[in-house]
Amino acid sequence: LGLDVDAGGASSKTLMAGVASGAVGAVLALDEDLSTLPGGEAALKALGDKGSLAAIGSYRSPTTEGAAVRIPAAAYSEFEGTWVNFRGRAQRVRRGTTPRQAAPAVWQTLALILRELGENVSFESAAEILREVAANVPAFDGVTWTVLGGGGKQLAPGPGVPEPEPVPRSLPQPALEAAT
Repeated sequence: LGLDVDAGGASSKTLMAGVASGAVGAVLALDEDLSTLPGGEAALKALGDKGSLAAIGSYRSPTTEGAAVRIPAAAYSEFEGTWVNFRGRAQRVRRGTTPRQAAPAVWQTLALILRELGENVSFESAAEILREVAANVPAFDGVTWTVLGGGGKQLAPGPGVPEPEPVPRSLPQPALEAAT
């Protein structure tokens, strides 16, 4: 969801520290390069040494290279969904290209894995997932694809959602040097 800190205070930094210390025994990375997270390189080494890293992803990265199990996924331009940017703005993403080879979106692969593990997962579309998120994540209360429209919606600040930064109305102008 782009929300790094949950209500209990857990974060990706906490997760990576748990992996490096051995408190977390296995990780399934969902289209994320763990090496870019604080403590991620140590975590990747620990997971790689144990062979307990699986990755679902659309691009090659240190995480996919170190994973014992790699599952291909469609790139972000090949499926519909919702993204939250670094400023906490939710935006609808529309499919822009057709993949040359069939690869499902990350959520589709994750749903298959969860079903195999006995979970009752019935999502058939990204719109259904957004409805479920909106019903269960306070920052997404009332968010629909219609509400997002073409410009998105700023989520209410809270755990994991930063205060929005003002968007400059114009680019800063460079200082002019006197001609000699």
